[in-house]
Amino acid sequence: MADLIDHIEALSANIGPRPVSTEEEHQASCYVAQELTDAGLEVDMDEFATPSGVNWPFGIAFVLMIVGTVLSGFGLFFDGVSTAFLAVGLVLLVVGAIIYFAEHSDHPLLSNAFNRGVSQNVVA
Repeated sequence: MADLIDHIEALSANIGPRPVSTEEEHQASCYVAQELTDAGLEVDMDEFATPSGVNWPFGIAFVLMIVGTVLSGFGLFFDGVSTAFLAVGLVLLVVGAIIYFAEHSDHPLLSNAFNRGVSQNVVA
């Protein structure tokens, strides 16, 4: 049986990050199942529904940025509420930009929360 550091190396360096419902997650489950089987345990893999990736968070981000930009410009036409329109518009613009850049990075905000896919538990 491998040392603990070998398991850490296999899961972190060889397989890498394991977001929900990805091939990497499946590889990690298979690795753990094989190691437990090699240790003499009876192993069962249970599959269940989980999140998976889609592009709708980018649409939400773009809509927020467009609405924020339009609201920011309304202050030019409505004198009494120009500061309020500018503030709300800038907030929407910043929130949309944060969502957009977070979805492109390794820390997606919305796509991990509401998607559907298949994941598995390893039971020994």
